[in-house]
Amino acid sequence: MFSLLKEWYHKFPLYISPPRRSASCRLPPYWKPFNPARMKTFLACLLVLAISVTLSNASCLRVPMKTGKFGHAILGCTDFEGKLHKFGSQWKTKDCMDCSCSREGIGCCTSYMTPVTYDSEKCESIFNKLTCSYNVVEKADHSKECPVFEWVG
Repeated sequence: MFSLLKEWYHKFPLYISPPRRSASCRLPPYWKPFNPARMKTFLACLLVLAISVTLSNASCLRVPMKTGKFGHAILGCTDFEGKLHKFGSQWKTKDCMDCSCSREGIGCCTSYMTPVTYDSEKCESIFNKLTCSYNVVEKADHSKECPVFEWVG
Protein backbone atom coordinates (compact mmCIF):
# COMPACT_ATOMS: atom_id res chain seq x y z
CA MET A 1 0.00 0.00 0.00
CA PHE A 2 2.86 2.36 0.80
CA SER A 3 4.31 1.94 -2.68
CA LEU A 4 0.90 2.72 -4.18
CA LEU A 5 0.72 5.95 -2.16
CA LYS A 6 4.25 6.84 -3.20
CA GLU A 7 3.35 6.28 -6.85
CA TRP A 8 0.22 8.42 -6.48
CA TYR A 9 2.20 11.12 -4.68
CA HIS A 10 4.66 11.38 -7.58
CA LYS A 11 1.83 11.58 -10.15
CA PHE A 12 -0.03 14.28 -8.18
CA PRO A 13 2.56 16.10 -6.06
CA LEU A 14 1.28 17.91 -2.98
CA TYR A 15 3.86 20.66 -3.17
CA ILE A 16 4.29 23.85 -5.11
CA SER A 17 7.15 23.98 -7.56
CA PRO A 18 9.77 26.35 -6.16
CA PRO A 19 10.69 29.58 -7.90
CA ARG A 20 14.17 29.91 -9.40
CA ARG A 21 16.59 30.98 -6.69
CA SER A 22 20.30 31.05 -6.08
CA ALA A 23 22.02 27.92 -4.74
CA SER A 24 22.56 29.51 -1.31
CA CYS A 25 18.82 30.04 -0.71
CA ARG A 26 17.07 27.23 1.23
CA LEU A 27 13.65 26.01 0.19
CA PRO A 28 10.71 25.80 2.63
CA PRO A 29 9.87 22.20 3.73
CA TYR A 30 6.64 22.00 1.69
CA TRP A 31 8.65 22.45 -1.53
CA LYS A 32 10.71 19.35 -0.89
CA PRO A 33 9.85 16.23 -2.87
CA PHE A 34 8.40 13.03 -1.39
CA ASN A 35 9.38 12.42 2.23
CA PRO A 36 8.55 8.89 3.52
CA ALA A 37 8.69 9.97 7.18
CA ARG A 38 6.20 12.76 6.58
CA MET A 39 3.89 10.40 4.68
CA LYS A 40 4.00 7.85 7.52
CA THR A 41 3.17 10.57 10.04
CA PHE A 42 0.28 11.73 7.88
CA LEU A 43 -1.08 8.17 7.57
CA ALA A 44 -0.76 7.62 11.35
CA CYS A 45 -2.73 10.82 12.03
CA LEU A 46 -5.36 9.79 9.50
CA LEU A 47 -5.69 6.37 11.16
CA VAL A 48 -6.12 7.93 14.63
CA LEU A 49 -8.78 10.28 13.27
CA ALA A 50 -10.65 7.41 11.57
CA ILE A 51 -10.64 5.32 14.75
CA SER A 52 -11.76 8.19 16.99
CA VAL A 53 -14.66 9.05 14.68
CA THR A 54 -15.94 5.47 14.68
CA LEU A 55 -15.69 5.24 18.49
CA SER A 56 -17.56 8.46 19.15
CA ASN A 57 -21.27 8.24 19.75
CA ALA A 58 -22.54 11.78 19.94
CA SER A 59 -26.27 12.28 19.85
CA CYS A 60 -26.70 15.72 18.35
CA LEU A 61 -28.97 17.23 15.78
CA ARG A 62 -29.06 20.51 13.93
CA VAL A 63 -32.17 22.15 12.52
CA PRO A 64 -31.34 24.87 9.97
CA MET A 65 -32.98 28.27 10.31
CA LYS A 66 -36.14 28.64 8.24
CA THR A 67 -36.31 31.82 6.21
CA GLY A 68 -39.12 34.19 7.11
CA LYS A 69 -41.57 35.80 4.75
CA PHE A 70 -40.54 39.01 3.03
CA GLY A 71 -40.85 41.99 5.37
CA HIS A 72 -40.91 39.98 8.60
CA ALA A 73 -37.97 40.21 11.01
CA ILE A 74 -36.62 36.93 12.40
CA LEU A 75 -36.30 37.36 16.17
CA GLY A 76 -35.01 33.92 17.11
CA CYS A 77 -35.59 30.19 16.80
CA THR A 78 -38.83 28.32 17.23
CA ASP A 79 -38.24 25.00 19.02
CA PHE A 80 -40.05 21.68 18.53
CA GLU A 81 -42.82 22.72 20.96
CA GLY A 82 -43.47 26.04 19.15
CA LYS A 83 -41.71 28.19 21.78
CA LEU A 84 -39.62 31.16 20.54
CA HIS A 85 -36.02 31.49 21.81
CA LYS A 86 -33.80 34.55 21.24
CA PHE A 87 -30.55 34.27 19.27
CA GLY A 88 -27.69 33.23 21.57
CA SER A 89 -30.00 31.63 24.15
CA GLN A 90 -29.63 28.11 25.56
CA TRP A 91 -32.21 25.82 27.14
CA LYS A 92 -32.83 22.24 28.21
CA THR A 93 -35.76 20.29 26.79
CA LYS A 94 -38.02 17.89 28.66
CA ASP A 95 -36.20 15.07 26.80
CA CYS A 96 -32.86 16.05 28.42
CA MET A 97 -31.41 17.76 25.36
CA ASP A 98 -29.18 20.83 25.68
CA CYS A 99 -30.21 23.21 22.90
CA SER A 100 -28.99 26.56 21.63
CA CYS A 101 -30.28 29.09 19.12
CA SER A 102 -28.05 30.82 16.58
CA ARG A 103 -28.61 32.59 13.27
CA GLU A 104 -27.83 29.27 11.53
CA GLY A 105 -30.60 27.43 13.41
CA ILE A 106 -31.13 25.22 16.45
CA GLY A 107 -28.49 22.80 17.70
CA CYS A 108 -29.35 20.15 20.31
CA CYS A 109 -27.25 17.44 21.98
CA THR A 110 -28.08 14.89 24.63
CA SER A 111 -26.97 15.99 28.08
CA TYR A 112 -26.47 12.52 29.50
CA MET A 113 -24.14 9.55 29.22
CA THR A 114 -25.51 6.12 28.26
CA PRO A 115 -24.09 3.00 29.92
CA VAL A 116 -22.78 0.49 27.38
CA THR A 117 -20.58 -2.08 29.07
CA TYR A 118 -21.99 -3.64 32.24
CA ASP A 119 -23.30 -7.04 33.33
CA SER A 120 -26.61 -6.96 31.42
CA GLU A 121 -27.67 -10.39 32.71
CA LYS A 122 -27.47 -9.33 36.34
CA CYS A 123 -28.10 -5.57 35.99
CA GLU A 124 -30.35 -3.12 34.15
CA SER A 125 -30.10 0.57 33.29
CA ILE A 126 -32.88 2.90 34.38
CA PHE A 127 -33.17 6.45 33.00
CA ASN A 128 -34.13 9.19 35.48
CA LYS A 129 -35.77 12.12 33.61
CA LEU A 130 -35.50 14.42 36.65
CA THR A 131 -31.70 14.19 36.83
CA CYS A 132 -31.19 13.33 33.13
CA SER A 133 -28.94 10.39 34.00
CA TYR A 134 -28.86 6.61 33.95
CA ASN A 135 -28.62 4.43 37.04
CA VAL A 136 -27.34 0.90 36.56
CA VAL A 137 -28.76 -1.33 39.30
CA GLU A 138 -29.22 -5.02 39.99
CA LYS A 139 -32.40 -6.49 38.54
CA ALA A 140 -33.22 -8.32 41.78
CA ASP A 141 -32.44 -5.39 44.14
CA HIS A 142 -32.70 -1.84 42.77
CA SER A 143 -30.97 -0.43 45.84
CA LYS A 144 -27.64 -2.01 44.76
CA GLU A 145 -25.68 -0.30 42.00
CA CYS A 146 -23.69 -2.22 39.40
CA PRO A 147 -20.28 -1.26 38.04
CA VAL A 148 -20.26 0.27 34.55
CA PHE A 149 -17.11 -0.16 32.48
CA GLU A 150 -17.97 2.07 29.51
CA TRP A 151 -20.24 5.08 28.95
CA VAL A 152 -21.01 6.89 25.66
CA GLY A 153 -22.62 10.17 24.86
